[in-house]
Amino acid sequence: MKNKLKHISLLLLSILLVVTITAGCASSGKKPAGENVSGSESEAFDDENPDEFNSDGTPDDGNEGNADDTESGTSSGTSSGTGSKSSAVSSSAASNTRSKSSEQTGNIDPEKYRGTTVRYATWKDPAANEDGIVVSNFQKKYGITVKIDMIPQAGYVQTLASYIAAGNSPDICFDNNEFPATLSVLQPLSAACLNTSDPIWDQSMFKASTVNNKVYLANTISNIWGDVNCLYYNKKLFANNGIPTPEELYKAGNWTWKTMYGLMQQVKALGSSYYGAYIDPEAFAASVGTGFYKYQDGKLSNSCTDNMMLKTYENLCLWYKEGLLAPSLSNEFVSGKAGMVLTNSFGLKKTGYFSKMNGNDIGFSYLPDYDANTKVKPSGLFRGWGIVKNAPNPIGAGIFLRYYLDTNNYDTRIAFVSPAAESFFYQLTGVEASKMQYYMTLGVATITGEEYWTTYTELYKTDPAQIGTKLNAFSNVVSNNVTKVNAYITTNAK
Repeated sequence: MKNKLKHISLLLLSILLVVTITAGCASSGKKPAGENVSGSESEAFDDENPDEFNSDGTPDDGNEGNADDTESGTSSGTSSGTGSKSSAVSSSAASNTRSKSSEQTGNIDPEKYRGTTVRYATWKDPAANEDGIVVSNFQKKYGITVKIDMIPQAGYVQTLASYIAAGNSPDICFDNNEFPATLSVLQPLSAACLNTSDPIWDQSMFKASTVNNKVYLANTISNIWGDVNCLYYNKKLFANNGIPTPEELYKAGNWTWKTMYGLMQQVKALGSSYYGAYIDPEAFAASVGTGFYKYQDGKLSNSCTDNMMLKTYENLCLWYKEGLLAPSLSNEFVSGKAGMVLTNSFGLKKTGYFSKMNGNDIGFSYLPDYDANTKVKPSGLFRGWGIVKNAPNPIGAGIFLRYYLDTNNYDTRIAFVSPAAESFFYQLTGVEASKMQYYMTLGVATITGEEYWTTYTELYKTDPAQIGTKLNAFSNVVSNNVTKVNAYITTNAK
């Protein structure tokens, strides 16, 4: 009986979200008042030279990859969807999203927006990435001009706020893990009049970004911009030295923190210049469902002293003390001096973290379980797209987002280091927001003005014997930030 009531409650909540987002859009046919782009740094997207479009991953690396387009990480890419008990991702989730290629604009007539302009604020130039041809095709199909406001990633929210204050708002905000800081520059998503019953949308992202019954962000499941953490390994290094690979341990059902530690020790034993792995501390903590903060139902809370948080940093501090942790994400890995990298899925892209590396040497697999009883949890960046406050063309922006976030509109072959990497990516990222563990520290730091990297990511350099005390002391900082951020949410999400 309780399960039935719970199911009914969830169904009612989903219906409420759909009604909330679409309210007022049923009969909308009004064009935006004007383009309102004078004085901005935006430029119309040029679709005259599609051959210049390259591939890119997440928007914080502009280097074009030179990895071969041959098979790399083949065993990882082909076996990742085997249903291993440690895998938290279903391959069917990705395929279901990718198969729904029909465009559904609900009650909106796109023809009424032909001749208008949509401004997209981003630091990633589509003309140099895999979305370039998508933007070009959108313009040709709908007759809606897309102008790109090139805004640096650092200070993105602050720059958007200055545009709004100057009466020069773009239409689209790309929230790359800065929520809830972006609430100060977003308006409710209802302004876009999206057809929220369209199965392409991740309904749980609507819920995750809901504050005071208003939805702020949209995303689709397993689109080309998906972000879920995974593990990379240097195939050449492992093969040349007879070290079992993470993929082999994963397939054997023996892929845990303990066995990963063993691999790190074997790589380190190759010489003083070698490192076991680079590990993103927040990604590592999130893989066991913990972090400095927990965000739920529009409120932030302190999880700094969670037991799994302590275990995470006890291990990291020990591994740092033993010289197992590489100092940079890519340098040591690309040069063959680090065995593994634990980070997000950008490394699977041709222009990703390892673009200077031979693609045949890049192996990939899922993150390890904590132990046989504590399974890994899918984790990654809190990512979505929203409508900027005072956007001149919010409905046109909604039409664009429906097209832009549909993987079926991309030539995915140009994006990944190999077909195996592409397959693995879509299995990896086929996760609804409700099943993800996010880390909210960047958004918190944007609100509080803290220096993100030194504040949150360098605790692993603490002496292992002192990390419990350090986390307890740092909990006071986290609690103060929780108070500030919740007040910020209240102020900016009225």
